[in-house]
Amino acid sequence: MKKIGCIVMASGHSRRYGKNKLLETIDGMPMAARAWKCVKGTELDTVVVTRFPEIARLAQKEGLACLLHADPLQSGTIRLGLAYGIERAWEGCLFLSGDQPLVTMESIRRLCTCFGAAPDKVHRLSWDGKQQKPVLFPARFFPALQALKGDVGGSAVLRGLETEAVEAGYAWELWDVDEPADLDWIQAYLRSPASGLPELLQIPRGMTAVIGSGGKTTLLRTLARQLDGTVILCTSTHIFPFEEWPFAADAAQIRQALAHSRAVCTGTPAENGKLTAPPLSFADLKNLADYVLVEADGSARHPLKAHAPWEPVIPEGTDLMLGVAGASGFLGPISETVHRPDIFCRRAGEGRTVLPEEPAAPELTARVLHREALTDVWILNQADAVPEELIRRFTAAMCEPVQVLSLGRISGAAG
Repeated sequence: MKKIGCIVMASGHSRRYGKNKLLETIDGMPMAARAWKCVKGTELDTVVVTRFPEIARLAQKEGLACLLHADPLQSGTIRLGLAYGIERAWEGCLFLSGDQPLVTMESIRRLCTCFGAAPDKVHRLSWDGKQQKPVLFPARFFPALQALKGDVGGSAVLRGLETEAVEAGYAWELWDVDEPADLDWIQAYLRSPASGLPELLQIPRGMTAVIGSGGKTTLLRTLARQLDGTVILCTSTHIFPFEEWPFAADAAQIRQALAHSRAVCTGTPAENGKLTAPPLSFADLKNLADYVLVEADGSARHPLKAHAPWEPVIPEGTDLMLGVAGASGFLGPISETVHRPDIFCRRAGEGRTVLPEEPAAPELTARVLHREALTDVWILNQADAVPEELIRRFTAAMCEPVQVLSLGRISGAAG
C-alpha cells in the first residue's frame, strides 16, 4: 500500500474575504477544522501548514501535526509541507484546501483508492467532468512542486497535464470560500433539506423502491449523490440510464465501477435506449452495494398518476417504499396531468362521478393516494410551482406521512 500524505493548505491571506476566513465558523466549527475533518478518520499522514497561530492551536488540539511559518507566498507553503513529507517518505501527497469545508471522507478515500490503482498519475476530485481540488500528486512531481516560485500553487504544475478525474460524492464538496457570499451560500445550503435528504426520508441501508410521478428520477439522482455509501441505480420496469454514473452489467463490473465511482447504473438494455430490470437478482444487488435504489413504475412524464392493478413492480426484499407526486398536476385537468386518468377518476369518486375534465384537485389526489396505500412515505414534489394554499389543502387531506419538497431546486443546488 502506498504511503500517502496530506498537506492542509491553511495559509491563505483571505484578501477577497476581508478577514481570516479560515476562522469563520460553519455549524459552530472553524472553517479550517471543518476542512481537515475529512482526513481525520483516514490513514493519511496529515500536516497542517499555516501562518496563523490560531489555526496551529486548533490543529494541535486535534492531534494533527502542524508547521507554523511566516512565508508570505503560496509556493513557500507547498515547499514547507513537501519537505516534511519527503522526510517521511511519502509516495503521494494530497493537497487539501482549508477553505474547502465540505469535502467528505468517502471522496478522500476514493481518491486514495484510485491513486493506488494508478500511482504514477495525478488524481483530482471532480464533478460533472470538471476537475478541481483536492489534488493528489505522485512523488515524481515533488521536484516540480518544490521548484515553484512566487505566489502560485500546484495548478502551475498541472497546466497541460493529463490527470485522472475522481468523481466526488456531491457537487458541494468542490465549493470553496473566496468571499462572504460564498460562506452565506454554504450556510444556507446546510440548513436546507438539500443537504440531508437521506436523513429527512430515513433511507435505510438495503433496497428502496420509488414509485409515482413528477420527480422519481430526480429523487433517485439526488439520493444517489447524498447517501453515505455505495449506490446501485436500477429499475424493475423501464428507465433511461443515468449518464453521470458508469453502467455495469454483471457483479464483477459493478464491483470494479464502485471502486472508482460512488454510484453505478445497471439493467438490461432495451429499445429506445432504455434499461429494463437487471440480469442480476435484486437480492444479489443488495450484496454488492450499501444502497440499491429502484424505480418501480412509470408515469409517461405526467406529474400525477393512478396505478393499474399490475403496478407498481416492487422487488422482493424492498426495505422502504417512497412515493412521489408532482404538485404541478393540481393546476390542470385530470385528463392532461394524470397518467391513467380513468383509474384516477374511479378512485377519486366518493358519492359522485369525477370527470376527466375536472382539475386534479389536491383533495382528489390525496384520496387516490390514500386508497392505493402503496408507500411508506409520500413526497409532494414541485412545491415551488403552485400556490401554498394548494399544498396546505393536500397535506390536510392526506392520511399518510408527507414530505413537501422542490426536488428540482435541490438537484440544482447539488449540481
